[in-house]
Amino acid sequence: MNDEFKQHYYPLDLQCGRRAWNKTRLTQQFAKQPRPQRTYFRHLLADHLKQSNPAPFSAAEMELWATMNQVLRCVADDFLVQRGFVEEAGRGRFGARSFELSRFTTSFEQFLSAFPAPPIELQEIRAEELINRLEQENRLKQILLELLLLYIQNHNPALKRARELFAYEEQDLQTACGYRQQLEAFDRALPDDTDRFESRPQTLLARLLEPLSQGTTLQQQLQILLDAWAGILPHELLERASNAFVQLEREGFSPAFRGSRS
Repeated sequence: MNDEFKQHYYPLDLQCGRRAWNKTRLTQQFAKQPRPQRTYFRHLLADHLKQSNPAPFSAAEMELWATMNQVLRCVADDFLVQRGFVEEAGRGRFGARSFELSRFTTSFEQFLSAFPAPPIELQEIRAEELINRLEQENRLKQILLELLLLYIQNHNPALKRARELFAYEEQDLQTACGYRQQLEAFDRALPDDTDRFESRPQTLLARLLEPLSQGTTLQQQLQILLDAWAGILPHELLERASNAFVQLEREGFSPAFRGSRS
């Protein structure tokens, strides 16, 4: 179910803000049949960054970033599962504790506006309709995880050369609804339990931020994540990470876009 949401609504596996989305005409790209593969989108975004950045961010780095997001999503989901997270009628329950996920409604709406999702941009569903559907299906956690990834993304110094893709919208989202403080409040509301990973941080945000303080590059950060969390990751994600490292060695740091945008 998690993969279904991610692949349908956020298939880039990274948070791309509306400015970059519009400049690269991503809605038109996603409308193509058949849809281009993810490598095409990586090169398209890397090529866009190359136009304004003297130290370009390569498509290979883009794949490292997207893969790292996938790993972080698994780590966050595992953290919540271990603490007994159950979603019911707009509330997140952790045993006797509960948290009103409806507090995030404005943040969810603003997020879906600032960080486009192809089905919404292609007018297959409206943002408020999606939020209502997820609430009815007890799946609001899926957008919550995307918000968490944006929070981590914004704190990552290894993404300095790629901030044009998300920084403006992230700040607008923070100004509009204080989503960072909302996530920090959610983190504090989680049970003070020690899970089976005793050597790892025992709060959600600290656990997700840990590799950022230990590695200065995306390559280092992803390797740190794999060393710590390989045991909970699906085989296909481990394989993707391995391929991402190979791609970085092959392509290095030159975006070298190939293929027509038309």
